[in-house]
Amino acid sequence: MLSGLRIRQVAVIESLELELGAGLTVLTGETGAGKSIIVDTLNLLLGARASADLIRAGAEEATVEARFDIAGDEPLIARLVEMGVEGAEAGELVVKRTLSRAGRSRTYLNGGPATASMLAGIGDRLVAIAGQHESQRLLRPDTHLDLLDAYARLGEARRDYAARYEAWREAVSRLAELRDAESRRGERTDVLRHQLEELKAAALDPDEEERLQEERRLLASAEKRRAAAEAAYELLYGAEDSAVAKIGEALDSARVLARLDPSQEAVAADLESALRTVQELGAGLRRYASGVDAEAGRLDQVETRLALLSRLKRRHGVQSVTELVTLAAGMAEELATLEALESRIAEAERTAARLEREARAAAERLSASRREAAARLAREVEATLAGLGMARARFEVGFAETGLPPALGPRGFDRVEFLLAANPGEPVRALARVASGGELSRVMLALKGLLFEAGEATAYVFDEIDAGVGGAVAEVVGRELTRLASRAQVICITHLPQIAAFADQHLRVVKAVEGGRAVTRVEPLDAEARIEELSRMMAGRVITDAAREHAAALIAQARGAARGGAGTGRRARR
Repeated sequence: MLSGLRIRQVAVIESLELELGAGLTVLTGETGAGKSIIVDTLNLLLGARASADLIRAGAEEATVEARFDIAGDEPLIARLVEMGVEGAEAGELVVKRTLSRAGRSRTYLNGGPATASMLAGIGDRLVAIAGQHESQRLLRPDTHLDLLDAYARLGEARRDYAARYEAWREAVSRLAELRDAESRRGERTDVLRHQLEELKAAALDPDEEERLQEERRLLASAEKRRAAAEAAYELLYGAEDSAVAKIGEALDSARVLARLDPSQEAVAADLESALRTVQELGAGLRRYASGVDAEAGRLDQVETRLALLSRLKRRHGVQSVTELVTLAAGMAEELATLEALESRIAEAERTAARLEREARAAAERLSASRREAAARLAREVEATLAGLGMARARFEVGFAETGLPPALGPRGFDRVEFLLAANPGEPVRALARVASGGELSRVMLALKGLLFEAGEATAYVFDEIDAGVGGAVAEVVGRELTRLASRAQVICITHLPQIAAFADQHLRVVKAVEGGRAVTRVEPLDAEARIEELSRMMAGRVITDAAREHAAALIAQARGAARGGAGTGRRARR
């Protein structure tokens, strides 16, 4: 139950606090006083899109806060606990939303930050709103299927079907892609095979290009390297006065010295070792120079290989041999896929067919439930309309053919439209063709009443849904609202005194000028003030004693009707 509402700096509302009770709460007031703004703020708390235009001129921020008594609503409390909302177990929930001029919106649940999806996840259990424009929406047949499904509580069945439908559509889309690939398979396969053969023949190595570039730099200096090696060889070994010759002469002298002085034998040994080292170095330099001469043809090979790698990179639009290797692997995978395409198409066809059968079975179950619920809904709408002054009206839910076999759509294969015969002897026709404004309002009230009873919210709001209704019919509308209020909290905005007379709590919305600015206030009315307000609603600004007597009689009559009809609905709340 919505037990309290606090509004700050919203449109013409500067500051407003409401304490609300169970039963039927009625808000009345002159047109433009701000009644519907209160409903708009409730929509904000249920996750409606916020606009900075709602912020009162001169204010930087607007705030809406609602307090709900959720004691005993174990499913809602469990959902809140799962969301991490603190204090939910205590049986009270405070929903707060703030809007700033910068366009930012902040939401809180029991003081903790919340998201729009969190609000959407609990809104259906808090407040259900029937706005003043919904009667016109009722003229659009595309809304009727959703209303029927809501009445039949087919939300879970709808979600199950929707999942199966999407799975089937994805399978069909995948099958179409495979068939499209098959239509291009021959040409694409030839291209892939040719390119793969070329890349395989190249025997690609990701590290080869770097090695070849280094080798090319070395080969390009072959003449200088050969000349340097030969020069070093000559100095060490080849020339008459080479290092080998000089060391040899020194070794001969050292050996003579060692014979004369044995303590110098080590000198002779070191010179002998040095001679062998220089001889080996000379031999190595000679081999190196000969090897450089043998490299003459290798540079051509390296240049040819690098040119091939460069050509392959340009052809395939990549920057490195590593990318070529990766590309070749992808081509091989694609070729294998294309070569296995026939079997993959057959498998995709079997999958799509299976998913279609499952979707159709779910759609058939959904349709059967809808048709059963449609018959029930028609009977109950007719019974409600009888109590609303349309005793001989006929209401039907028409099902349109969608072909054989029926075509699957996002909501199944059913197309429905609400049909009405407001007068006896007339055939049922589309609501848009036969219903007057008052009749349409009564059909909407009947439907919303039944939908609310089928729902799980504990507070229901009717925003001028009685448009087009008057006289004796207004009284039966009031009785219907009272019947609904015996099962859950009902808040109704109305201009009709016959309906306002049924209120358990009557609030008057007034707009005054304070400090040069318009300000909306809400005043709870006691018994005497209620008579004055109903008198104003009937007689206008000039209230007579006769109007007061009539107002008092309306209240007494409504009180008697409420006592006689309380708790006597056609069915228990499911």
